[in-house]
Amino acid sequence: MAQPEASFAEMAERHSRSDVSTSFVLFNEADAAGTIGAFFENSGSGRAFICALWVDPELRGSSAARDLLGAAVDWFAARKAAECFAWVADSNARAIAFYRKSGFVPTGETQALPSQVSQQETLWRLRVTGPELAEFRRPQD
Repeated sequence: MAQPEASFAEMAERHSRSDVSTSFVLFNEADAAGTIGAFFENSGSGRAFICALWVDPELRGSSAARDLLGAAVDWFAARKAAECFAWVADSNARAIAFYRKSGFVPTGETQALPSQVSQQETLWRLRVTGPELAEFRRPQD
């Protein structure tokens, strides 16, 4: 469902000033071609999470997802996060391959997929400091 332009502008303003959550949008000419959310969990753990990574099907396989992930990683690093996490559906082989290639490793923590409780998702982790961050920043082939 499309949101009114005013509420989108309000959300964009709020996210641009927040130190706990933000969103990045990738544009292809004038059209939104990808998004990613980044936030710090408010459960007391302060863990950093990425969520809602989406890339237009026409751009999948390009650097679009990596560029969005890079923006989120930079945002976390600027806020002194040591690592970031992503829940990935166990049935999404393409997403698993992307996160693995990007340096994420499975933590072993699993839960039911919120949108389909009969399926599982696994928590993946990426260190965003030290050699792991340098490795992440290396150009991909």
